[in-house]
Amino acid sequence: LRLLPFDPWIITKPGIATFQIPAKGEGLKYIVDPDSLTADTNGLITLDTTDFHNNEHLYYIRVTDQFDNVVDAPLLIELNVNDGTRPVIAPIGRHTVKVGDEFKYRVLVENQEGVTFESESVLFDIDSETGVFSFTPEPHDRGIHSVRIIATNEFGSTWQRFIIEVEK
Repeated sequence: LRLLPFDPWIITKPGIATFQIPAKGEGLKYIVDPDSLTADTNGLITLDTTDFHNNEHLYYIRVTDQFDNVVDAPLLIELNVNDGTRPVIAPIGRHTVKVGDEFKYRVLVENQEGVTFESESVLFDIDSETGVFSFTPEPHDRGIHSVRIIATNEFGSTWQRFIIEVEK
């Protein structure tokens, strides 16, 4: 029994999406937890985007073979569907900043009117109206930080995750 490495399942288009569990072996059985998603007898997971909110969803996959060998793996589903009415965030990319140097950034969206911004970053607070954030890293901030920005308008929210690396 072998479960091949796989990346997060990124879904950006509305409708039905599928993910094939990359398992190799004989007589395989699949379990997905939580059970709001299931895999068929061939290891295919089907998701209807109307049943889920835009967010990061963490599931666990368990594959068992005919000899009762078991392999478990996390499946991160990044659901960020936009039907054209929600904010479209311009790519933010990866940023590197040094301890003691101020870092300032403005999150850009294509349709700015009525958009508010939020983030749960431990590094900074974001201005909810302008999308501007800034901070000056301290020595204890060193390392790689995965940051998620959420943009919301009257139709809903979209988000983008990016990396800030703080160096000495």
